[in-house]
Amino acid sequence: MNSISKSQIITVNDNELPTLVGVPNNITVNCEAIPDPAVVSAIDGCWDNLTPVLNEVVSSGCPYTITRTWIASDSCGNYVSETQVVTVKDEEGPVFETPPADITLDCDDSIPPAAELTATDNCSGEEIDGEYIIEDIDFSEVISDGCPFKITRTWTAYDECDNESTVTQVITIEDTTLPTLFNLPNDLTLNCGEIPDTQMVVATDNCDPNLEMVFDEVYSDTICDNTFKITRTWTFTDDCENEIFFTQNIQIQDITAPVFASVPVDMMIPCDSVPELITPTATDNCSDVLVVFEEIETPGDCVDLRLLTRTWTATDVCGNESSVSQNIFFNKFLIKLSRFTRRLI
Repeated sequence: MNSISKSQIITVNDNELPTLVGVPNNITVNCEAIPDPAVVSAIDGCWDNLTPVLNEVVSSGCPYTITRTWIASDSCGNYVSETQVVTVKDEEGPVFETPPADITLDCDDSIPPAAELTATDNCSGEEIDGEYIIEDIDFSEVISDGCPFKITRTWTAYDECDNESTVTQVITIEDTTLPTLFNLPNDLTLNCGEIPDTQMVVATDNCDPNLEMVFDEVYSDTICDNTFKITRTWTFTDDCENEIFFTQNIQIQDITAPVFASVPVDMMIPCDSVPELITPTATDNCSDVLVVFEEIETPGDCVDLRLLTRTWTATDVCGNESSVSQNIFFNKFLIKLSRFTRRLI
C-alpha cells in the first residue's frame, strides 16, 4: 500500500500579560471597619481559569497599613500584580468599664479606697476574649482646701495611638456636726470680791482638730451701782462654720455692810470742856460709802448726868448699813479737880 504524509508545526507565542479584575483602590478606614480582601479574578488571552494569589503584609505603628497584593501568572510565565493599601487609623479613645460615681460623705464616714478601673479599646491592647484590654492607665488624686473639701480622683487610659480617655470621681466631704464642749463651768452667785478666774472650756470636733475659739466677757448694767452680772461666753467654730457656744452667768451681789475703822472710844470730860470731833473712816467691799454724822445731847447741868452721843452711819450703794457711836459724859467733879490742879501749878 502506497502512502505519503506531511506535517505543519504551528508555534503559538503568548506574550500578553494576564489582566486582574476587581482590585480595589487604596482606602483609609477606622480599625473596626477593615474590609475583607476583595474577590479578584484574572483574565488571560490564552489561558482559562487563572486564579490570582493574594499576599498580605501588615505594618506596625499607628496608623498602620495593610498591603494586599494580588499576583496572577499564566503557564508561559507571564504574570501581573496589583496592590491595595488599606491605611488603618485609630481616632477613638479607650472606654472605661463601670467608672465610679460621684459621692458625698460626712466627715465621720470612711473614705473608700480608689477603685481599680479597667478600660477597653477598639483597636489596641491585649486581646482577651475578643476585647482589647488597655494596660496603660494613670491615676491621680487631688484634695482641695476649704469646706466642704473635695477629693478628685482621675483615671486616664491611653491606647497605642496616644488616644486618651479620662474619667473623674469627685468625693465631697461635708461637715454638718457641731463641735462638742467639755469642762463647762456652772452659773454662780457670789459676793463682791469673789469673782473667779476664767475656767478653761475645751471643745473637740469630728473633722477639725484646730477649732477657732472666741471668748467674750460682758459686765451688765449695775443693779445697785455695784451689784452686777458677768456673762462669760465661749464660742467655737470649725472650718465648715459649724458654731457652738456656751454661756456662764455669774451674779455678783452685795450683802455685806460697810466696816468702820478708827472709831473714837467713849469718854468722860469736864463740864466746861469742848469735846474734839474725831471722825472714823468707813470702807466697803463693793462700792463707795456715804457716811452720815448725827450728834444728840442729853441736857444736864453737870449735877445731873449730861451726855453727848455722836453717831456715824455708813451706807453702801446697795443699802447695806452699819453704825458706830461715841458717848461723851460731862462730870462736874472733873471741873473741881481741874481747877485744883491749876492752883497747884
